[in-house]
Amino acid sequence: MDTIETQTDIERTQQNFDVTSQQLQQAVITGDPQGLPDMAASTELRSGTTTIAFKRADVDFDEADYDTDWEKTSSPYEIDLNSVRYQPDGANEQFVFEGGGQWRVSGDRVTVQSAPQFQFSYDETLGLDVSLLNVDDSSQFSGADVVARTEGPGSNAIDESKLADVLEHDGTDGGEDIVIEIETEYYEAWEAALERHSDLDHEHINYYHDPDEDLLRIAIKQLATERSPTFNVDSIDTVTETVEHGEDLVVEVTVGNTGTAPGSTAVDMSIEGDAMETLSTDELSPGERQTITFEYASNPGGGGADGSLVDVGGISNQKHQIVSQYDEYAFEIATDNDSGTGSFLFSQPKAFYRIEAHEYDPSSGVVTAEFTNIAGDIQEYDVTFLLEGESADGEVEISEERTLEDLSQRSWEESTYEIDINQSRLPYGEYTYTIDVADTNFPSAHNNNPDASIATGTFELNAGNGVGTDPGEIVVDEPTDVNVSLIGTEISAEWYDPWEDHWTKRWAGVTSSAVVGDTRYRFLPDGSTREIDLDDPHTTGPGAEMEDFNLNTFGTQEQVYELEESLDEGSVTIEATYWRCETYEYESSDTYNSRNYDHYECTDFGDPITVDVSDGEIDPGSGFVMTRDHQRNDLPNIEEGYERQRSVAEVFDHGTDDVELQEDGLQLGTEDFAFMMEVTMDQDGLADEYDHASGYDGEYSEAFDSADPTLANQAAWDIAGGYRDRSQTDTGDPNFNDVIGLVEVDPGESYVESENPLDEDPTIDGEQREVDTETSGVSGSTDDGSRTVDVGVDEIVIG
Repeated sequence: MDTIETQTDIERTQQNFDVTSQQLQQAVITGDPQGLPDMAASTELRSGTTTIAFKRADVDFDEADYDTDWEKTSSPYEIDLNSVRYQPDGANEQFVFEGGGQWRVSGDRVTVQSAPQFQFSYDETLGLDVSLLNVDDSSQFSGADVVARTEGPGSNAIDESKLADVLEHDGTDGGEDIVIEIETEYYEAWEAALERHSDLDHEHINYYHDPDEDLLRIAIKQLATERSPTFNVDSIDTVTETVEHGEDLVVEVTVGNTGTAPGSTAVDMSIEGDAMETLSTDELSPGERQTITFEYASNPGGGGADGSLVDVGGISNQKHQIVSQYDEYAFEIATDNDSGTGSFLFSQPKAFYRIEAHEYDPSSGVVTAEFTNIAGDIQEYDVTFLLEGESADGEVEISEERTLEDLSQRSWEESTYEIDINQSRLPYGEYTYTIDVADTNFPSAHNNNPDASIATGTFELNAGNGVGTDPGEIVVDEPTDVNVSLIGTEISAEWYDPWEDHWTKRWAGVTSSAVVGDTRYRFLPDGSTREIDLDDPHTTGPGAEMEDFNLNTFGTQEQVYELEESLDEGSVTIEATYWRCETYEYESSDTYNSRNYDHYECTDFGDPITVDVSDGEIDPGSGFVMTRDHQRNDLPNIEEGYERQRSVAEVFDHGTDDVELQEDGLQLGTEDFAFMMEVTMDQDGLADEYDHASGYDGEYSEAFDSADPTLANQAAWDIAGGYRDRSQTDTGDPNFNDVIGLVEVDPGESYVESENPLDEDPTIDGEQREVDTETSGVSGSTDDGSRTVDVGVDEIVIG
């Protein structure tokens, strides 16, 4: 019975000791008292049970036994560790908390229950890092209310300065290896724990133990460090941030010794990669700083103490002849251990406004110029803009000028100049613009550098410019006449019935409308149009059904539908709806290529699938649309889906005399835009047919799972032109012949000679450039002339 009770006490002590160890660690780390569980065991705080010493040595790592003659440290750094021991009453068991580790001692056997909080790791930059947990001598253990205390947070019992005194050497007394010596009766537990849990990643580490002395030694090869100075660039002060030609550059640099030994260092300066002068510091003790000054003249024979800037990074001794030399120059300051960067502005002595860049934006008609005052002073100046050109027929000459007077800029202020050219007030033709910021009060620099202060550019206005992305939008910016035509529909299926020895052809239902400005018009089978509710393309009106508006029948599918309207501004949108059919009824019969055909037309419409533009984008969940214009007029050979269908090319050939087919392309005029719709296949259907091992592997193969509508639209077009033989069915989709439309834009006369194209004042806005220093311690659309034209999916925006 006594044995059972003793074993129970041991197990209870073990459980309580686990909690106690955690609380002890918390007490040591935080310095706050921690309540400990009451245990039926004697508790003892033992001082100095373990000694850890750090030494330098020259170890022979090939030897199995440790030799004290290897040691080079006369006064090692030693730490005495305390332990807390628990012994259950009447049991030959002990539980020991030491250095954050937990041992269980049974007779001569010591078991590691948790590793000590003794960590040592190595980094090539940071060296040896050691931390150790220790219970302070002031901790108290008494009675049922057991409390552990420390004199303060003691999570790391290592004195880093004393450790550094041992582990660093001056390079003369040897000892490049480190030995950590642990003297303890629990040396076996320490060795087992450290071999498993040490963070030390080093190629040479040996463990030596001496049972007679209760001693464990850990030897680490070449881990001792030599004392040396380290020089950081602490700060850089560009005293003369702006250096006028003829003045001196002055830079002050503060260098600090952050190392462990006194010394001096060379300090190098380079400008734009060109090496300059090298200066040296005095001998600096660890922690000491010194400020040194670099000084360079910007002209030969100047007063710079350390040399000249001439020929450095493009700097010239010619003051007014070369203005390209005036710029921001970067420099670097470097010691053997650290570096920093800075810059200065090299300036023209007198105000000079240099044009850095200029461009003409054809979509907006805005000319933009960037220029900078590269001088150290301020002087008023004018900006003159001149527009010259003539109409394409040579009958109209243009010469308009606008000047901003008495402007001023601070030194190194960078400004943006903008002027708006109203293109609708210009005839088609070629134009040249000139921006002049030359200062007549300072002719020398301007005469030597005319391109720096006077800039010219050219642009052309014609009816063929302005086509945007595909798909996108068609945009014009003036009143215009628009003609919208549906030139054909082709949605049908056909098959041969061998029992009846004839062919059956079914015609799907299609309706279509166009939105012109704020009005919606429905195309009717008789070729006319009717205005309907703007927000409801499927409204029928009293006594009508959608089949009354079906455009895709045996008798109407070659009909051409036209709508002509004038707009001041707004949009034109073509909409086509494919209707699922609930009931087909026989309509008529005919003969084609010696075949007898029975034609069936839809008489009971089901759900609609509408292909149009929503927010300027096609919805690939409904179908696809491709747009062609006079610049992108290629038309691949897209075959029809069935023998008795018309291909895209045949629809254009039969449906309009305004579009010719030549060399696999649509010969469209500069104001013509063709739309080809695929309404019987959507993105999911495209994936079902072509997303397989032998299917589509072209440029847009990611479109099957893409949310990008443009990508899906391009994939369908690419497949139509070259991959339809890889379809898993014989529908022939996508073939883009379901509904085909043509839009023609007639802008009329756009040029009014009496109106000034420079009708708005130019603007100018600037910001002053600043230099900085940094130290680092090692320890769309295009122009069409009088309007812009962007091609969209099936939308034309005018405005």
